[in-house]
Amino acid sequence: MHEDPADAAVPYGARATSIEVEPDKLVEAAEIVEEEVYALDSVLYEAEGASRMDPPANDIVSEHAIPTWNSLLTELGHSHLARVRDYVQELNGFAHQLRLAAEEYEYADDEAAATLHERGGGPG
Repeated sequence: MHEDPADAAVPYGARATSIEVEPDKLVEAAEIVEEEVYALDSVLYEAEGASRMDPPANDIVSEHAIPTWNSLLTELGHSHLARVRDYVQELNGFAHQLRLAAEEYEYADDEAAATLHERGGGPG
C-alpha cells in the first residue's frame, strides 16, 4: 500500500484554526504607518534641497563630478531620493491596505452577527 505524499506533509492531528482579527488594531497600525509616512515626507522635503551640491571649485573635476553626484542623489529616476520616495509611497500603500482590511473584517463581523441574529442565536 502506497501512501500519498501529500498526506505526509500534514502533521497528524493538525486541524484548521481561526485567527481573530480586531479591526481597531488594524486601524491603529495604519495610523502608526501614516505618522511615519508624514515624518518621512517632511524629512525628504527638507533633505532634497540640502542634498544638492554646488561645485566647490572652478576646475574640471568639480565641473564633472558634482553634476553627476547631484543626478545620482536627487535627479534620476533611480536616484537615492527616488528610491526613498518609492519606499514612502509603499508605506502609504501599506497603510491603505491595513485600513481596507479593517473595513473588510468589520463587514465580515457585522455579516456574521446579522446571520447569527437571523437564526435567533445572537443579541438583537
